[in-house]
Amino acid sequence: MTLTQLPLVFLLAGKRNIVGALTGTSYERLNWIHRWVARCMFITASCHMGFFFKSWGKYKYIPKKLEVDIISRQGLGAWCVLLWIILSTLAPIRNIKYEFFVVQHVISYVGFTTIVMIHVPKDMKVWVWAPVGIYLTDRVVRTLYLVYNNISLFHKRKAGAAAGLISCRATFTALPDRATLVSIPNPTFKWKPGQHVFLHCPSIVPLQSHPFTIATLPSDNKLEFVIRAHRGGTRRLFRHANESLPPVASKAVLVDGPYGRMRPLEQFDTVVLIAGSTGATFTMPLLRDLVRRSCEGKLATRKVRFVWVVKSKGQVGWFAKELRGAVEAVAGLQDGLVVEASVYITCDTTLTVESDGGSDASSISSVGASIEKPALCGGDRCCCTDTVLEGEKEGGSTSPTSSPAPRNTCTCGMPIATAENEVVTSIQAELSLPESVNIKTGRPALRALINRELEQARGEAAVAVCGPAGLKGVVRREVTGLCDERAVCKGSGADGVYLHVEGFGW
Repeated sequence: MTLTQLPLVFLLAGKRNIVGALTGTSYERLNWIHRWVARCMFITASCHMGFFFKSWGKYKYIPKKLEVDIISRQGLGAWCVLLWIILSTLAPIRNIKYEFFVVQHVISYVGFTTIVMIHVPKDMKVWVWAPVGIYLTDRVVRTLYLVYNNISLFHKRKAGAAAGLISCRATFTALPDRATLVSIPNPTFKWKPGQHVFLHCPSIVPLQSHPFTIATLPSDNKLEFVIRAHRGGTRRLFRHANESLPPVASKAVLVDGPYGRMRPLEQFDTVVLIAGSTGATFTMPLLRDLVRRSCEGKLATRKVRFVWVVKSKGQVGWFAKELRGAVEAVAGLQDGLVVEASVYITCDTTLTVESDGGSDASSISSVGASIEKPALCGGDRCCCTDTVLEGEKEGGSTSPTSSPAPRNTCTCGMPIATAENEVVTSIQAELSLPESVNIKTGRPALRALINRELEQARGEAAVAVCGPAGLKGVVRREVTGLCDERAVCKGSGADGVYLHVEGFGW
């Protein structure tokens, strides 16, 4: 039983596997099943070894058996390696360092497969050769795609193709808030909105390949990625972009992909797109694609609700041009797509000033906010907890029949500098955003926001989210809770809700 699960573990681990092709599911979704199949295999392997140890333990024969029987030692060694594989895939260990995890994971599975091959009888080795063949097939297919997409020999006739052996060459531009814009003109392949690739830049980050979501559409005739600098490879990319003086020479890069699949959003009446920080690289192409289809008269979707949560107004500039174009494109359409866009800025010190007494408190009270003590912010860390409550309209004003709801505000330990409408006006003018784009200082009340769109939907709705783990967890919890309240798929007649949470399986 343990051995027959091994081919399925490898089959679900590949980036281009037959299971994903037949089911229309991307590898990062299948990776969750891959991990749980491996855990089930560990349980059956533990039972297999435990029965032997129990029988030997009756006669205190375990140490002697392991000393004289090489097959038993091989089995124990394979179990120990499998135990390490299972433990290393747990999130606290897996997330310590991505590059180290990938390397040790491959080495561990090679070692495990080798020991199992030696351990099992000859007539059962086919169950070990099968996963080896599956793994090699996946690597060969990925290599063929990689060679075709990146070697200029196959794209000589493509207009504007770069000269040289490598067809993909990228420029790196530093963006506000420690982000890097990577741009590759004249890509050699097509992709769908929301897909991602594995990007490898050997001259800057050698021997590393990281997944990044494509922030552009195929019609743009360029691949662009907005990469926030954290540590490791992303920090090296930002350092290179920040230190390079114009004109910036392009660098040869290798692109593996595209990957990622989801249901077409144009089949839904209402679409809610929620992003946090660089998660907009996933939702912005989806928004632009829906707008493009609407302008061409090829869209059944009636409304798109775009929500973007950022820490500073500098991040809004990453996609201000694209957001402005999408909103203005549908502004003049009659009976066309309705786009409502909101940007929530949660922690920007440029929107605050030092408090000098009660005058600030009165001006803040006029916009319905109350200031907590700076000590509650935990020293120098930003902890904006200002939440746009359910009673507030998205336009920024409250109902005329109700008083402004109190808002718990702690903007990096300092009060808001001006009334909120003045802040919004200044940001809109600075980024050339239309007035219809709602800009707020604080966090969105996601449950109220999603519930409002579901109640107004005239058919099935879709909710897609990408961003930090906390944001994705909240959206997942709120959507499932609202579906349960509305009794979706329980005979109530409530329209269905499709939820897509974008995230890599690792």
